[in-house]
Amino acid sequence: MLMKLFFFLFRYVTIASACMATYRSGHIQPNTIAMVPTHGYVNSTNYSPDSIRWLDFVAASEDIAIQHALNGSGEHRIAGISVDGFCQATQTIYQFQGCFFHGCSSCYDGDVIHPLKGVSMATLK
Repeated sequence: MLMKLFFFLFRYVTIASACMATYRSGHIQPNTIAMVPTHGYVNSTNYSPDSIRWLDFVAASEDIAIQHALNGSGEHRIAGISVDGFCQATQTIYQFQGCFFHGCSSCYDGDVIHPLKGVSMATLK
C-alpha cells in the first residue's frame, strides 16, 4: 500500500494531474474515450444566447435573480417542462420566443430555414 501511494505521489507532478488520475481510476470505465462537448457541459435543455442576454438584462433592470440555463443551477422545471427563466422571489416565469429560437415542431415546419441562423428549424431542436 505504501509503495502504491509513493508511486502515485511522484507520478503526477501537478495537483490537476493527480486529481484527474483519481477521477479516472474511480469514475471512468476502462478502454473508453470521453466525448466532452466543445463548450463544456451545460445544465440546460435548449437555450439561445439572445435569451440569456435578455434574461440578464431583465434581472439587472428589475434588481432580481432569474434562474436560467447558464447561471449555475440550470433551467427551472415546472411540471417536467423547462422554462427559459424563473424568479423564485416573484414566482415569475420568463419565456423568450421559444418557438422561433428553438425551432418548435408544432409551430414551424422542419424544412423552413431560420431567418437569423440560416439553418433548418429541425436542426435547432
